[in-house]
Amino acid sequence: MKIKKAILFLMLASPFVTSLLIPFQTTVGQPGSAQAAAGKNDEIGTLVTVLTGYQNQLDPLIQQAKVDLRGLYGVVDYGNADDIYAAIRKISVSVDAANGETYPISLLMAQIKQKYPDLKAVYNTGPSGVDASSLIENINRMLSSWNQSRTEQADHYLEKSESDLMMVGQGLEQLKIIPAQVRGSLASQHIGPLQSSKALLDIIPTLLPSPPGEVGKRTPEMETLVQKSNQLKGQYAEIEAQFAQISASAAKEVRQQLDASRFPQGVTHNGGDETEIKSAFSKQFSNTRIERMGIKHSWKQKEEAHWIGNSLVINTYKYIDAWIVHKIDSGKYRAYSMSFRKTLQSDGSWSDLAYWGAGHSYEILEENIHKG
Repeated sequence: MKIKKAILFLMLASPFVTSLLIPFQTTVGQPGSAQAAAGKNDEIGTLVTVLTGYQNQLDPLIQQAKVDLRGLYGVVDYGNADDIYAAIRKISVSVDAANGETYPISLLMAQIKQKYPDLKAVYNTGPSGVDASSLIENINRMLSSWNQSRTEQADHYLEKSESDLMMVGQGLEQLKIIPAQVRGSLASQHIGPLQSSKALLDIIPTLLPSPPGEVGKRTPEMETLVQKSNQLKGQYAEIEAQFAQISASAAKEVRQQLDASRFPQGVTHNGGDETEIKSAFSKQFSNTRIERMGIKHSWKQKEEAHWIGNSLVINTYKYIDAWIVHKIDSGKYRAYSMSFRKTLQSDGSWSDLAYWGAGHSYEILEENIHKG
């Protein structure tokens, strides 16, 4: 009776539920154990409720992100660097939303695979098992499709950026043998393509952010792409420095796009919330100073499922997102879209706010941090 009430409570998605423990019977599957079979069915039934909610949440987010990503092709083919940066920031909204939703779901799916390595065992538990096994397959397919899509997109733009950089580098070598008095005007013709191809690198960390620690890591293929992107950024910096040496006009053009970067608009401010965020940020990134902050999305409450030991747990979390600017190891400054969360405790109180993850980011000049 308690289990039935708990399932109904979960379906109503009460904001006050803190955790629901569904005991995983160690005797499940033993012949003649009616009580064990009932415990297994209760767990599978609850899993169906949880997975149905996750599928309904995740599917539209992934579909929207894919649509937005397809819209980037035209901008890349015909737009300048400013257009590309603007398009990437626009699609980062849906991409960050899809990536953020996959984190708790991926964690649960990994635990399901460990607990039920053979889906036939789930399927054979009865009507709920049939539904559960179908949902597990659907969600795993959705996650796999999204991972494949964002990996392929990142690889595509990385290859294009690398190819474009090679062509600009060849043009630079030709400029070096041209008389100095005519280099300046000719160099300017290469700056636009240089900046446009460099802008493509911004899509890589947006598509392939580092997941929260408890969720896991990027796949090896994703990690390779991120590392390659970072290496290309270094090559771009070298090429830009060489163009800057060729002429003052080239140096000005190289810096022009970065000069235009500002802190995101549309943020809100709340003293209490920002104090909590600063505390959580400090615990995660000690000795890192926040230069500027603004709340991107205020509190959003969610119920998420995972296993602790042999019990399926439904926890309630409150998330808050913020834009934060800080200095990175290279000495430059970047604006990051960051997510934080707190957990509802058994006594009805909330835990301290903790860092959860980061999404889109971009470089910003120190003198522009407080502009806009």
